[in-house]
Amino acid sequence: MGVESFPVFQSRVNGLHFEVLDQGYLSGDATWKYYDVESPFSRLYLVTAGAASIRDRDSGRIVDLLPGRAYLVPSGRRCDYLCELSFEKFYLHFKLEFFYGLDVFGGVDRILELELPVDRTLEIASFARGGESDGSVAATGLLLTLLGSFLAQCPDGDEAVPPEYFRLSAFMRRKLSVDLGPADLARELGLDEARFLREFRRKTGMTVKSFIDRGIERNAKERLLSTDLSVKEIAWALGFKDEFYFSRFFKRKAGVSPRDYRNSNRLG
Repeated sequence: MGVESFPVFQSRVNGLHFEVLDQGYLSGDATWKYYDVESPFSRLYLVTAGAASIRDRDSGRIVDLLPGRAYLVPSGRRCDYLCELSFEKFYLHFKLEFFYGLDVFGGVDRILELELPVDRTLEIASFARGGESDGSVAATGLLLTLLGSFLAQCPDGDEAVPPEYFRLSAFMRRKLSVDLGPADLARELGLDEARFLREFRRKTGMTVKSFIDRGIERNAKERLLSTDLSVKEIAWALGFKDEFYFSRFFKRKAGVSPRDYRNSNRLG
């Protein structure tokens, strides 16, 4: 008798973070028009009726949204969203990460699409609408299977993250704040701070401070687009002492104020 173990698979599964930031079933009309929208999360559209389109500003490609198909807009793509008459879809705004801040679809350079029967979409929507434990688990399984099929279309773009840093993912999700510093991350790993700073930059290609700042910026963007929290409440949640300081930080990183970012990029 022999047993074959799969440690890489175990590490991947245990490190996987799938988080739904917003979801719903939309019945859209000709007012569903949004221009130059960029999101820190990926968008999944499962179309059941009518027609609409997405114009990818980076490539110039226009993708028609049609019933019986699923579409994935990777995080970071700038797009126009347009409907001339009407359409219906189940949508999901989500992030899927193997390491904190590195969305598996973040580097994908196009809008992805797959065939998906309308009855399968309605089944997922029914599970979501019911909100019961068994239905939620079933819907999650169906969605992860679908995301796996999308990921199979993409080149292997994994960013190399040393296994010894995997513990930082859970720590960052628990402790993310403007007050978080390199010393806190080094302490979590049980490493000397100076050595940690050198090795982190050498192994990941970024400084610890840029890693933390990128996490704060992305978290702020997610809250602006997927919650109704005020700018002041988001500032406090991220440890900023006042809204003005947070707004300065956000504009320096994103190029626009928090309010302008929310107004320009929020849609269903």
